[in-house]
Amino acid sequence: MSPKDFDGMVVEEAPKGEIPKCPFCSKQLDKVWIKKKGMGILEQKQIIMCPYCKAFLGYGVFNAR
Repeated sequence: MSPKDFDGMVVEEAPKGEIPKCPFCSKQLDKVWIKKKGMGILEQKQIIMCPYCKAFLGYGVFNAR
């Protein structure tokens, strides 16, 4: 992927040691919570949560095929 695959936006590797902040409570996300559903053999659904304010941060479906 080239660094300009997002219509003119430059995508760079984050500097070592940088930790993102929760967009809801602004605490540094030095850890995140993941809740999983499914066995993982065929499909596993996951949600990502802030462990501090319990805000929903993301969702993913992973296929083991």
